[in-house]
Amino acid sequence: RIDNIFLTRQPESRGDLTFGGEGEAVVRWASQNQMRYQMEASDDLILGEPGWEPASDVLTATGTQLAIPDPEAAEAPVRFYRLRRMP
Repeated sequence: RIDNIFLTRQPESRGDLTFGGEGEAVVRWASQNQMRYQMEASDDLILGEPGWEPASDVLTATGTQLAIPDPEAAEAPVRFYRLRRMP
């Protein structure tokens, strides 16, 4: 199952994106305790190669929010993210 992050400032937002001092993106989202997630990223939304690629290891949530840094965001002019719930 794949969950998209909605990066809006409205109350229904489930995710947030911030940037560190060196351009590193940090993606945060609401999680469920003990659920496993993997963040995927793409530099474009065109079908085909390279498409969506893992941007994190598989992580197990230990609370209601997870945050994953993406140092590769500093090198990309555009970056898209999605979350995959893992079994």
